[in-house]
Amino acid sequence: MSYAVSIATKEGEVKTAPLEVLWDLITSYEIDIFEVSLSRITADFLAYMKDKEASLDAEAKSDFALMAARLVYYKSKLLLPSEPVNVEEAEDKLPLDLVEQLLAYKKYQLAAEKLEMLRTENEQMIKRDSTWHLYDEDSIYLDVDIIRLLKTYHDFLLRKEAELPMAVEKEEVKIEEMLEYLNQLLHQKQKIHFFHTVAGKNLIFTVVFFMACLEAAKIGNAKLFQEYVFADILIEKSETFPVGETEKEGEISKA
Repeated sequence: MSYAVSIATKEGEVKTAPLEVLWDLITSYEIDIFEVSLSRITADFLAYMKDKEASLDAEAKSDFALMAARLVYYKSKLLLPSEPVNVEEAEDKLPLDLVEQLLAYKKYQLAAEKLEMLRTENEQMIKRDSTWHLYDEDSIYLDVDIIRLLKTYHDFLLRKEAELPMAVEKEEVKIEEMLEYLNQLLHQKQKIHFFHTVAGKNLIFTVVFFMACLEAAKIGNAKLFQEYVFADILIEKSETFPVGETEKEGEISKA
């Protein structure tokens, strides 16, 4: 069983096929396909052929002639049944095989439209260069592991976020108080990490605490260690840390 549908030539011209005409006629009737009158659609199809005969090429004429002959054959079987039947039983409806063919045609037509839509969307996408992953011996590559790369990228995002305009409220934090706070932490934990200590604190707290770390290293109370640029800073209590340093109740907390 062949399915003739509308096709586009290389020149872009759309050729109308018999099944497309039949479907358009059924759509214009605005009734269920199983209720379409065989006599009516046959007459309308023949009228369409007569009206468009001059514009159809030889191939299209043969397709339409084949469908017309098929419709006339169905109608003749309806009028001249091979076995005696009641008049009420001879329904003027489309044969089941033609209905199935029309429904299959519509199914493939909708699938073709979906594929065309996907093709159009795909053409609008910006595709990655297929050679991006190729190794070039002449290029210079950085020797960096993925953890360090992600950490650097995270720090970059934080710096970019800090560059955004923001409302700054006046706040005073004395470096002496921050140095005392640092001494309390070192007295309790022996060593601390800078990023962990300033996590959740505001910019002023972070800056003053960093200055306190530098001051503690300068006077010999602490040692500072950093594996690489932008890495976390390890702050460790030095051997010359003041002996007998007492903890003060409460801690300095800045929002």
